[in-house]
Amino acid sequence: HGSEGDTLRSTVIYNGNLLLFGERQQYGISGEALFTPRQPLIRAFSANKDAAYCNPAASGNFVFYSQYGDAGTSLHQMRVGALNGQQTITSELSEDVGDWLTGRPLQIVPITAPNFVLLRTQDHPSDLYLFGYVDDSATGERRVESWHTLEYAAPLGTLIGVSSFRKSALFFTARSGSIVCDSLSLSGAPDDFPCLDSAIPNAQAANLDITPADT
Repeated sequence: HGSEGDTLRSTVIYNGNLLLFGERQQYGISGEALFTPRQPLIRAFSANKDAAYCNPAASGNFVFYSQYGDAGTSLHQMRVGALNGQQTITSELSEDVGDWLTGRPLQIVPITAPNFVLLRTQDHPSDLYLFGYVDDSATGERRVESWHTLEYAAPLGTLIGVSSFRKSALFFTARSGSIVCDSLSLSGAPDDFPCLDSAIPNAQAANLDITPADT
């Protein structure tokens, strides 16, 4: 793209548009325009380098992405307006925590109600950084509420991925020769069905090998 060239690394759907994250810049393909070989309309809307180490994630009117380089690891949010004639606004969410975030970004997962963003890094794949935020309905601004860390204990298996479903976080682990999915609510309220064994029926639990998986 342009005279310098770029390498596209990741994509995300945002308000019906396709956003492309490259090593040098970010680009957008409007969902309202016809995209053909004769009219491949791709518009650059921001120039944030080193922002494509892991896939960005959209939540509400914002896109969360991370940057990694000599200055360390950081988490950012972006409101993309360049595709509809408005200004694109980018802000750093982790500026108040200094060099607390460490490692090359691996995964970003947004959770709603309550509003959190989960960040994993390759240096510590079983540790998660949790960014809590509040949206001001009057001004439309997003305010930092809290930062937390969550360590997934080794006896529960090797954490291989995180996702979200129905406002809960899903943790996928390799445990005792199986792939296990645990659901975690971040609301802080007591669960109606608390359990410490992944909700496995008693009839099946008797036949399970509960030796911790090798990590």
